[in-house]
Amino acid sequence: MMNRICVSLVDPVGGHGGALHLYDFGLAEHLGTNGVDVTLYTCAETPPPEPGAGFSIVYSFIGIWGRANKLKRFVRYLRGMLNTIGSSRRQKARVVHFQFFAVTLLEAISVIFAKLAGLKIVITAHDVESFANDHNQFLSTWVYRSARKVIAHNDFSRGELVSKIRVAADKIAVIPHGNYLTWLGQSVSKEEARRTLKLPSGVPILLLFGAIKPVKRLDLLLRAMPLVLSEIPDVHLVVAGTLWKGGTFDSFQELIDEAGLGSHVITDLRGHIPDDDAENYYRAADLVVLPYDRVYQSGVLLMAMSYSQPVLVSNVPGMLELVEEGVTGFTFETGNVESLAEKLKSVLKADALRETVAKRGYQKVTELYDWKRIGRLTADAYREVLGESRQPDGGY
Repeated sequence: MMNRICVSLVDPVGGHGGALHLYDFGLAEHLGTNGVDVTLYTCAETPPPEPGAGFSIVYSFIGIWGRANKLKRFVRYLRGMLNTIGSSRRQKARVVHFQFFAVTLLEAISVIFAKLAGLKIVITAHDVESFANDHNQFLSTWVYRSARKVIAHNDFSRGELVSKIRVAADKIAVIPHGNYLTWLGQSVSKEEARRTLKLPSGVPILLLFGAIKPVKRLDLLLRAMPLVLSEIPDVHLVVAGTLWKGGTFDSFQELIDEAGLGSHVITDLRGHIPDDDAENYYRAADLVVLPYDRVYQSGVLLMAMSYSQPVLVSNVPGMLELVEEGVTGFTFETGNVESLAEKLKSVLKADALRETVAKRGYQKVTELYDWKRIGRLTADAYREVLGESRQPDGGY
């Protein structure tokens, strides 16, 4: 049996980012079954894992989110990262594995601290470039080149890292984002979920879930709604999640008012949706819609398919590695209102096809996005970084 290795998994976003902590928990737990002792360093908004999860958690990032003064939050982040690196040294960690959604000065400083401490660096590039228009090419290139290994969730992200960030292809490991099957609650019926959320019964419901970012194109979906209503007059759209980076709903409300959609659009923008309510939203829907202009990978997509719900996505590369038209989901032409409306109408009228496609999607995320496999692949990446042999098939 190979020696176990000690790794620090560092994710300051954690529970602040919706269900992101479930990614951390799934990875940490299944690294543990593949010969890796993991300590997760994260923010105070992250809930504790279930007893016996097989990894340690340290809340080193306190008060870095919220409305406090930016300078105070910056200082708190630096203090948290210094504590993380110091703890990693005391724990005799050999690898620090960062979870990055963008590269800013904070991420660069984090890498500097880890390098000064002599830790080998692995980075998961959840998003290759930021969606907040704050992408810094120089910092991104330096940060990712400083890593011994960069993990991309799919071939599209790998190609973007090579072409846009100029990361060496042999430094990148393609390891998918895992499914959410472990965390699904007891199954409830569609009608029960609707009753709990006080949603209308007996009508088609579309769901757009998660952070309302500009690239997620809620505006496109709202423009398509009148075209859908012309043939399916009882369809409703549910928008549940949070406004991104202090944005407002004003522009979307104008679209709703102008098109007279008020009685057909239901919103829940309270911020983080509690897990029980999130589950009910997925279970209540007839179709989960992701009309994004850009995406590298989508937790919402994996969550919907984990719930065995049919999905309709734009035909961007980050979606198409998981969604095959008419097989594991449905697609429309990115940015095209008419294409979106026509596909919505045809899919909502095809109850049997939606059910079949949903089952195939569920099967795919069950087989290919399994955490056991992801834990093994990630452990292999660590061992490659450390110059050790990879574990044999069959695991520990």
